[in-house]
Amino acid sequence: MRKLIGRSEDFQDLLRSLSIVARSYDKTSKILTLGLEKRFRREAILRVEPGRILDVGSGTGVMAKEALDNHIADYVVALEPLPEFLAILRSGLENPLVDVVQGYVEYIPFRDGAFNTVMAGFMLRDVRDMVRSVMMMARVSKQALVILDFWRPDTLGALLVEVIYMFLIMGIVAAIAPRDLPGYMGMIKTVFKVPKLGVLVKILKKLGRTRIRCWALCILFLVRVDISSIHGARTH
Repeated sequence: MRKLIGRSEDFQDLLRSLSIVARSYDKTSKILTLGLEKRFRREAILRVEPGRILDVGSGTGVMAKEALDNHIADYVVALEPLPEFLAILRSGLENPLVDVVQGYVEYIPFRDGAFNTVMAGFMLRDVRDMVRSVMMMARVSKQALVILDFWRPDTLGALLVEVIYMFLIMGIVAAIAPRDLPGYMGMIKTVFKVPKLGVLVKILKKLGRTRIRCWALCILFLVRVDISSIHGARTH
């Protein structure tokens, strides 16, 4: 099984980095995407099947709010492992249509097909076991799986451009959130640990019909999988 963060200590370091940046995460995401984050998230939401939605790695709840604001969600579960983000979710998603649940995507605590759509916004790079995470998301989804994220470019040159760009952005972060800079610097390591987009596509194609849209040399991508008959598939 191919893993995204192979060693336990690497994964714990990543979780600590994410915990550090919780306060400035939304602001930095806007800078990182040159102010286009809202557009990207909206385009992802338009690919979500209306009904019951699971937002994995919900973070600050931006994707969940987008689904509610666009009247796509009848009910949303925001699944998030880290206490720092859980506090933000509970204060920012005070809505009878939303439940905030602590948990890891590798161990989603819901039955098969419990949701119409499972969505993941800018979090798949941060899981410990990518294959298991994708399979678990697909297991609890009845109709669609929607993923919006940065991914590793296919060429060395594009990867170099991505790394240089992220280090330049860190200069801005140092100015607006100097206390959070160590956390963001730790997160840059994920650029080197994720597989290429083609690896993810091979996994997703086994689940159903896959539609992909890419921006900026596929450094940023959006993928929707129309779930086929995978329920009962093994996820180990």
